[in-house]
Amino acid sequence: MAVQHLMILDALAAADVLKREKKINSENIIMIGESLGGRIALISAAIDKKINGVIAISSAGFHFNEGNDDKSKFISLIDPDNYISGISPRKIVMLHNTYDKNVPFDSALITFGKAKEPKEFILVNDTKCNHGFCDSMFHDINSSLAGMI
Repeated sequence: MAVQHLMILDALAAADVLKREKKINSENIIMIGESLGGRIALISAAIDKKINGVIAISSAGFHFNEGNDDKSKFISLIDPDNYISGISPRKIVMLHNTYDKNVPFDSALITFGKAKEPKEFILVNDTKCNHGFCDSMFHDINSSLAGMI
């Protein structure tokens, strides 16, 4: 099995562990991830309908044009662009920094455009942060979490 698929299985297994924990409300499991972790969170939430929502930070799909060759088929299986519409009616929040040097802002918008409602795109302008979680996202993440549970 490909490493990329194992990461998705790990995220789904983690959600299952949380659902069985008596001190956790299994109705309020939310996936949060940044960069590749955001991709994994989006795919996992589309697969597991009991995950209550997703927060993806500095993440985007691959926007790969599908073909019939093995490479195309493999990439389509790990591309959140092919999954994100399946998360609805659960909420998706994508946070992105204008100054992200690893995942272009336009790329995140393409993936966000494939999501169905309810969804929210939060853009921060933090010159001190290049990629991933930025301190300036903290309040927005907490507000988004509060709105999902």
